[in-house]
Amino acid sequence: MIHRSTHNSGAHDADDTTNRITLVDESSTNFVENFFETVLNKIAQGINLKEILRDDQRDFDYTQLLRWIHKDPQRKSRYYEAQEIGSEMIAAEILEIADGTGDGIPEDVQRSKLRIDSRQFLIKTWNRKRYGDIKTLEVNQNISITAALEQAQARLPGRIIDIEDIE
Repeated sequence: MIHRSTHNSGAHDADDTTNRITLVDESSTNFVENFFETVLNKIAQGINLKEILRDDQRDFDYTQLLRWIHKDPQRKSRYYEAQEIGSEMIAAEILEIADGTGDGIPEDVQRSKLRIDSRQFLIKTWNRKRYGDIKTLEVNQNISITAALEQAQARLPGRIIDIEDIE
């Protein structure tokens, strides 16, 4: 697992502070896996990863965490599964917002629409199979073979005998 830390090398002045990515040592595997389980549970509740990390005091780096998740196919699959489950929670939240059943306080209609639109975008991303836009392509084309037959007959040597000519 990777997190951000601040490091001052001491070689330069006090303003030489940089963010450095630090790998949690291998002895903390249980900690890392427990944290990942917590992340999956929160995502399954409809909370996005950025918000989870913002609320966590350990200051994990968003990009590095995503890379760590995507390195292992099983972790990646579990992450996407949690997103699919979370999309169901967000869909229920959309209905509450639209119905005005949240906390009983009337809400600005434009603000509610923005909240709904944002959540719809998120569930379309998290669960494309169920909530994604389906694009279909419909092609209607009429093909006439009359012109092609006339061109083929013109290329034939000699005269084509028609059955009516024989009788």
